[in-house]
Amino acid sequence: GRVGHGGDDRTAAWRLEGTAASTARHPLALCSGRDEMARGARLAVTLLTLVLACCAAPVSSGAPAETHTRPTVRFTSSRRGSASPRPSASARAVDDAFAFDPDPASGPGPPPPFTEAMRVAAAAEVKRMFHHGYDNYLRHAFPHDELKPLTKSYTDSLGELGNLRREHLSSTYRGVALTLIDATSTLAVLGNHSEFAKNVLWMSRHLNFDQDVRVNAFECNIRALGGLLSAHAIAAGLISTSETARDDDDAARAETSRDALHNKSASFVSKTSLVVSGYKGELLGLALDLGERLLKAFDTETGMPYAWVNLRFGVRSGETAETNVAAVGSYALEFGALSRMTGDWRFEHASKRAIKALWSRRSDRDLLGNTIDVKTGRWINRSGGIGAGCDSFFEYLLKAYVAFGDAEALDVFGDAYVAVMKWYHDDGWYHEAHLDNGAPTHMQATSLQAFWPGLQTLLGDLESANKTWSKFFALWTFFGAQPERFLYRESAVHPSEKQYPLRPELVESTSLLFAATKDDAFRHAGMKIVRDLVSNHEVPGGYASLKDVRLKTLEDHQPSFFLAETAKYLYLLFDDPEGFLTQRDAVFTTEGHPLPVFRARESAEAQGEDETFSSSRLGNGKEANESLRLERRERVFANGSDDAFDVAAVSEAASARVKRERAVRLSSRRRTPPGVVVRDVDLDAPFRRRWPDPTLSLRDASLHGAGFGLTSRTCPNLHVVGSAVAEEDGDGESDGDVSERDVPVVHFACVEDLADANGERAEVPEVSEVSSASSPAERLAALARQVETLRKSLMQNRDALRAMETAAAASVTAGE
Repeated sequence: GRVGHGGDDRTAAWRLEGTAASTARHPLALCSGRDEMARGARLAVTLLTLVLACCAAPVSSGAPAETHTRPTVRFTSSRRGSASPRPSASARAVDDAFAFDPDPASGPGPPPPFTEAMRVAAAAEVKRMFHHGYDNYLRHAFPHDELKPLTKSYTDSLGELGNLRREHLSSTYRGVALTLIDATSTLAVLGNHSEFAKNVLWMSRHLNFDQDVRVNAFECNIRALGGLLSAHAIAAGLISTSETARDDDDAARAETSRDALHNKSASFVSKTSLVVSGYKGELLGLALDLGERLLKAFDTETGMPYAWVNLRFGVRSGETAETNVAAVGSYALEFGALSRMTGDWRFEHASKRAIKALWSRRSDRDLLGNTIDVKTGRWINRSGGIGAGCDSFFEYLLKAYVAFGDAEALDVFGDAYVAVMKWYHDDGWYHEAHLDNGAPTHMQATSLQAFWPGLQTLLGDLESANKTWSKFFALWTFFGAQPERFLYRESAVHPSEKQYPLRPELVESTSLLFAATKDDAFRHAGMKIVRDLVSNHEVPGGYASLKDVRLKTLEDHQPSFFLAETAKYLYLLFDDPEGFLTQRDAVFTTEGHPLPVFRARESAEAQGEDETFSSSRLGNGKEANESLRLERRERVFANGSDDAFDVAAVSEAASARVKRERAVRLSSRRRTPPGVVVRDVDLDAPFRRRWPDPTLSLRDASLHGAGFGLTSRTCPNLHVVGSAVAEEDGDGESDGDVSERDVPVVHFACVEDLADANGERAEVPEVSEVSSASSPAERLAALARQVETLRKSLMQNRDALRAMETAAAASVTAGE
């Protein structure tokens, strides 16, 4: 076959090559005075070579030899890396046993149709897998955080997530049922309504986050806070959007208000409704409490949050200021939803300021590093990418627009997407690059990068998405798992990061690509993943991670995201067309938790304390919302902060903070290295996008196909997740004659601005450059530069307009 056993053949070929080389250098071949002896030696060597070749040749039936030998371990690419040194014997034995063929096109033909019977059987198998892991967690680990499936025990891991050095661990922490929080939304997706309701009521009565434990704020946000908000949104009916579903939810609430806590089984009112009888919105109160504890991490000079925070005491003295890009920019969905559900806009403001503070420190190529100091705003690791440490920053920019209509986040995403495709993309793979000059640094594919095809699917760039997905699925097909880090130039697994901790990113992209294309190949791929998960990971006590994808050695850990994401996206891949997403608009967080798609609206400052949804949609109505406000006010006054509502004091504090931030930025300006743009940015001012239409910047043959799948309007296909946002006119009212399902959401190419035809946007100097000049000569020079820049911009835009007019005329002619 294409991947057969050919290690002996390759060894024989190496020996032949060495024999020929030694022959060419033999002294007898260089002696000019002894011709007969030289000829005899050459004849002997030739005969010996023929004998060795005959002995080493494999037995063949006449087919080409390459179809019977393993492909070489070197990756065939349009941009080859340098030859690597020869590995040791033991390492070579492992590599020879796992030589990867990266060419997805060399596989078999189109798969057979994925029948309805196959879909039903696959969905049932995924349900069984979920409950095997979930039931074992309840049996052996609950109410602790995560399951250890090999020993059938538990670990209280919330304080350990991201803590590789295991520093400052709590001696009193005993877990908060993290896996239960993470898995509850999956129960709703799988249709297990009774178990979902039991979990909602148990969490409402028993969870307590007043814990003396130092946690990774990012992990706690996406797992615990996201899980609470999602469970609340589903139980309170916030995700149902159709009129029928809303009527069912209203009826359920009427019954809830009458029966209160008498219904111990928490049954559901209708088949389509997921509203929990007896639920009074307690999870929203818990989410608010947890959000305020996480909000303490944002108290920095730059506005970027600390990576670590103690849930009881806040940021400890002497806490490290180092964090990564994803940990700064991945609060938008959870904090944005929390603000809209409670009317407390501190959370969204903190999240948006952190994103803008981070983005203001990008390089002139719109590139970011990986780790940054939240106190000084200085980059620590200047090599960035789309994988570990950066991934969900990009994801949340696009999804913030889908969920909230945040056009500013979309503008940032447009510039970031162009930079990714220009500087990181490598023929379907993605490497890291230095933010100063864009030079490639780590030519590695990480398992976390596999989310990118799914994000491109939401954007509409299906061709690029499919190309990258094919690379990652070829890895899975070969290893039966996803190696944590893969050196794609050498076609070798990273020597130290060779594990697979049951990550969901490839499954997520597979599910989204099927939803967008309806191509049965993706469902067949999903079945391959299901079979490998059962074969390589399932043990009597649950599902164990892999220490080594090549040797299939197991690790005693079942991460909570296996139930929250991997099982959920697999089920959505095979779900019934009338399943969870029917009549529901949902956007999934980076932990796989579904949240409501909120309508576009005015800014939070203009809304004040107005509810985003009507009060009847927030759990138990006005009483629950009012009790939350009273609780917050009582907490403030209980702490002795009677002056917290003093407008003058708040204004003075905000002014002082702005001055401190500006002083920090100005003091760091002189130390900025070449290639990094220092921006004295007002974090409250709107961001001005660099590329009105990213498609124009990606039409370049050197990008290996990047961007060619983009539509002319670059609109994300929200149908792939059953989500759509109605386009609104200027006064906020929806157009009555426009169908919600037919309205594209993202409009990069609306004719409101023009990109330069040469792929670069000419920055027009602001008037401040002229007015700040110290002498008339400098003012004149600044004015001259401004006039010249404007002239170039006008010429380029004129050419672009002419091209547009020509294309429009051609379209009209063709139509006639």
